[in-house]
Amino acid sequence: MIYKIISWFVFNPQSNTDLKTINRDRDLRNYQVFSNSRYLFFFGGRLRTLTNTKRFSIFTFIIILLPLILYLIFESSWLWHHVSPALVILFIYTWFLCFMNFLMAAATDPGILPKNIHITDDSRQLPIEYFNIISLPGYLKNNSVEIKYCNTCHIWRLPRTSHCATCNSCIMFHDHHCMWLDNCVGQRNYRYFLNFLIFACISVIYLIITSFYHLFKYDQFLPIREVMKHIPMTLFLAIYSCLAIMYPALLLTCQLFLTMNLMTTREYFHILNSSPNELKGNNFISKVWNTNSFNSKNIFTNLVIQFCRPRGLSLVRLQDRYINGDSRFENLNNDKDSDFGKYQI
Repeated sequence: MIYKIISWFVFNPQSNTDLKTINRDRDLRNYQVFSNSRYLFFFGGRLRTLTNTKRFSIFTFIIILLPLILYLIFESSWLWHHVSPALVILFIYTWFLCFMNFLMAAATDPGILPKNIHITDDSRQLPIEYFNIISLPGYLKNNSVEIKYCNTCHIWRLPRTSHCATCNSCIMFHDHHCMWLDNCVGQRNYRYFLNFLIFACISVIYLIITSFYHLFKYDQFLPIREVMKHIPMTLFLAIYSCLAIMYPALLLTCQLFLTMNLMTTREYFHILNSSPNELKGNNFISKVWNTNSFNSKNIFTNLVIQFCRPRGLSLVRLQDRYINGDSRFENLNNDKDSDFGKYQI
């Protein structure tokens, strides 16, 4: 009973690779036998993080949590009594939205595809077509959509799907692997990622305005040295916020640019690497705008598609009961002995 409770709170399937063979009669869930992934699961497989990273997501969480604590201790009382309680409530609300979107972006399914679906009789001697990149007609003329076989996951990837070496999984609509989230950004959490950046910027701008307003009110009656003695944490929050706004604002600007072109970060860098000498001046914008096969050629439509389209169902239902022999959770890779591995992109 104690083991069941502990394993429900946190479970590492990599440390239990023989669990399904030793305890076949036990009522197992799919996340408990997902040993061919690199995830650490929490709360019965509802949340996850990676086991092979430097835990930058914890650092990100501290950066998010610190200003809230300082704000509630040192700033909220003054704003509540001297300005308006609504300012305090509004900041807590925006911070909560920022944190929840961070949690959903960092700890939920980014769009993992099931593994071991298109298995051959001998993975060491794959058919010749498995080594090729297949081009299909795209939405726009003269543009094509490429699909290829993933030797690690043993599946034919969907369009705009890429394999993440860090997560060891193929991710639908793979934008990039975010080290600050310890998770990939894909089809099922991209909207949370954008919302996290948006509300992070709103919260920091809110802190900048309220902190400098508080400093300005004190500065009217006291010299700057006295202000630093009386409200040092207000000054710290002002400086902290000015520094903290830079990276998320820059990242949000880049992501909004890609969103307006309905393009992923991987596709953007693929264009840059394919013809760097041609991307100068207006040619750069034209190349990015016209190359993407999925671009609707309307900025507003692209934004609506990106922000409002359904997340889609999770294709790997980790909370379902494990069925003995389910190949999706078997570790069939033998990359060291396979000749295909050296061709993997």
